[in-house]
Amino acid sequence: MAGGTAGVVAWIVVCPLEVVKNRIQVDKSTKKLSAMKLMSRIWRKEGFGAFFRDCLALSIRGFVVNATIFVVYEKTLELFS
Repeated sequence: MAGGTAGVVAWIVVCPLEVVKNRIQVDKSTKKLSAMKLMSRIWRKEGFGAFFRDCLALSIRGFVVNATIFVVYEKTLELFS
């Protein structure tokens, strides 16, 4: 549970930055916006919720992956000690 919970918290914190990063990556316009200007534009046009649109999927994935990594790490320590 500890690993899964840590994964969920990490993705919730990172989700707004992930949204901005993804929009920068798919932007085909010739005029590139800075991350701060893009964040401001998203906030104005789409609201606060736009920063957390896919957060549920990221959190579910984060829980499974981090819980698994935590268990594998602990079992590996047991194996080698």
